[in-house]
Amino acid sequence: MSLEHVLNYLKRKHLENPSFSYALEDEDNVGNVFWADPTCRLNYTHFGDTLVFDTTYLRNSQVPFAAFTGFNHHGHPLLFGCALILNQSQSSFAWLFHSWLQAMSSPPPPPSITLEPDPVIHLAASQVFPQARLRFSLPLIMEKLAHVFGSHPGFQSEFLSCVRETETVGEFEGAWDSVVRRYCLEEDHWLQSIYNVRQQWVPVFIKDTFFGELSSENSNSFFHGFVDGSTTMEMVMARYEEAGAKSIQVYKAAVVALDEAAKKVAAASSKTRGGATNGDSYQSDETQETANGMYHPLQCQGEKERTILELTAELERTGQRCEAYRANLLSILRDMEEHKFQLSLKVQNARLSLKE
Repeated sequence: MSLEHVLNYLKRKHLENPSFSYALEDEDNVGNVFWADPTCRLNYTHFGDTLVFDTTYLRNSQVPFAAFTGFNHHGHPLLFGCALILNQSQSSFAWLFHSWLQAMSSPPPPPSITLEPDPVIHLAASQVFPQARLRFSLPLIMEKLAHVFGSHPGFQSEFLSCVRETETVGEFEGAWDSVVRRYCLEEDHWLQSIYNVRQQWVPVFIKDTFFGELSSENSNSFFHGFVDGSTTMEMVMARYEEAGAKSIQVYKAAVVALDEAAKKVAAASSKTRGGATNGDSYQSDETQETANGMYHPLQCQGEKERTILELTAELERTGQRCEAYRANLLSILRDMEEHKFQLSLKVQNARLSLKE
């Protein structure tokens, strides 16, 4: 019944808007389900330089839900698509990745992907995205090391220091060997298994590839606060609508910020070109100065450097203004939500009074 509810929802959304994409792995048997709305596609078009396949809910909350996400230029999460994981075989995950890629239409496949440290998901992603650099999620690796952290106080901080602060492969290898020996963990199977695939998650091995990171003020999950262990399939769809509104707001704010910055750069560049290449007169002056032995290439180079510094400073100021606008907008939205809540309470109290 729950799955039927989800499928009816997806069919209705597609009828309302043909740009809303969804796919079923197998209509006769229980298979995975995928969907993405037009905003997901726009998000990926503009910010598809890295992809996160987020299965946090599937593993931690036992909710058969996964999300394709990414980041904008401020490190804020963006939604690229959603899925119900009803079959966890390699072929089903491969089908899901193919469906997502097809739904994104013209943009190229992501050059880098972050996913769960699971061999089945890894093999499926390797099959569908052969050119992509794959990285295992460090937060999910740490979750699987909870048994070690709980048994050995102090190990977690040393583990993170070893992983995040080493700058060369040799330095990492030495630090890893030291901390493992100090806590007598040479025989820990899971610890050894993640060490064997260190090239796919330790920063020193993958620092030449962009994977994107969330800003410190955001959760590691796009649907944090929307999906948890008590969420049913019906609730997944309702909360998808709520989080979708969040995605649209983030996308619009990002596009406005990019447009504003682009306009500033274009205006400054146009002004610079107009002042520096003012028709034949500039060429005539340059020719004349060269003839008189007065032309100084360093002076021209200095002007270019000053222009670059001015443009850079202007971009930084624009970014700061965008952040201020975003903070003000979030504050207004919070106030509106609080006002809405208070009104709801008043309405409820009024109804109770009438009944009495």
